[in-house]
Amino acid sequence: MIDFLSSIPAIEWVGYLASITVAVSLVMSSILKLRWYNLFGAILFTTYAVIIGAWPVAAVNGFIIIIDTYYLIKLYNQKSTIKVIKVNSDDMYLAEFRSMFNEELNNIFSDYNTNDDSNTHCYMLLSDMNPAGFFIGKKSDKSINIVADFALPQYRDMKLGRFLYADSELFKKIGVDTVTCTTNDKKHITYMKKLGFKRENNTFKKSV
Repeated sequence: MIDFLSSIPAIEWVGYLASITVAVSLVMSSILKLRWYNLFGAILFTTYAVIIGAWPVAAVNGFIIIIDTYYLIKLYNQKSTIKVIKVNSDDMYLAEFRSMFNEELNNIFSDYNTNDDSNTHCYMLLSDMNPAGFFIGKKSDKSINIVADFALPQYRDMKLGRFLYADSELFKKIGVDTVTCTTNDKKHITYMKKLGFKRENNTFKKSV
C-alpha cells in the first residue's frame, strides 16, 4: 500500500486535494465557509490543470476563482441589519428554537439546563428581520452568565456575536458590565476567544 502511494506523482496529489476540498465545500452550512473552501479548491484545480496542460479545466476553474472572490468581497462588505428583541422565557418561537437544537445546546453549555426564573433574560436575534439565533442569560448583580448563545448554522460568521457583545449596548442597558460562560466545547471556546473572552479556570469572562 505504501509503495502504491509513493508511486503516485506529486502533481496527482494536487488534483486529489483539489477534489477533496471542493467536496468538503459542498457540506458547509455557512455560505462564507463554502465560498472559501470552494475558492481554495478552484485554485488547486487551476494549478493542477495548468501543469498538466488541461486548459479547458484551467479556464473553468479560473472563472470559478473570479466568481468566488467576487462573492466573498460582497459578503464581507455586506451590512446586515441586526436586531436584538427581548422575549419571555416561555415564548413559543424561542421554545421551538430550543427544542430543535436541544442536543447541540446541551453539549455546548454547561448551564443550559438551569431553570428559568426572574433573573433569566431572553432575546431573539434577527438578521435583516430573519430569525438568526437567540441569547439566554442569568443575571446576578452586574454580571450575566450565558445559558445559551446560539446562531443558526447559516449565520455562524461572527457577525451576530460581534454585534451582541460589542455594538448592541444591550448589556449596558440592563446594568451588566461582565458576561461569563462555562463550556468545554472546543468550537465554542474558539468563538469566545475571538470575541475577546478571557479564560479564568473553567469560566470565560468578558467586560462589556
